[in-house]
Amino acid sequence: MKHSLYEVAAKCFNRGKNYHMEKIAKAHQSALLASRMKDTPAKMKEAFLMAAEQFLKCEQLEKAVICLQNSGERELVAHLYEKMNQLEKAGKTYRKLERPVKASRCYEQLGKFNLAVETLVENDQYELAIDTLTRYKSLRKVYVTDM
Repeated sequence: MKHSLYEVAAKCFNRGKNYHMEKIAKAHQSALLASRMKDTPAKMKEAFLMAAEQFLKCEQLEKAVICLQNSGERELVAHLYEKMNQLEKAGKTYRKLERPVKASRCYEQLGKFNLAVETLVENDQYELAIDTLTRYKSLRKVYVTDM
């Protein structure tokens, strides 16, 4: 699949009864066709979303992320990063989207309480920032007493 001959590859995989690889090749073909629709942005977005769905069905999450980024669906990108346990990327994406609570949750799961609190304070979520700080202090207390 090095030379973008995805349709041919899909046919070969089908004849070889490797249906999983056939689906992956078809997803690649969909993404390739989507990237060629630069003259019609709405159709291009829809095509990238369809390609992302195909990659998700094949459990090709990294490729799905790329398609979602190309479609401009940053909320879905952040959610998928979260599912992939790439919490740093998810937090950054949520922060750009001005979703401070979701970004803070990601940073907190990483143990980056300073970023979690900073994100909340930047967005005037002071009560939630205090709650996060309280959780940090209680975790720190447990950690110190265990040593």
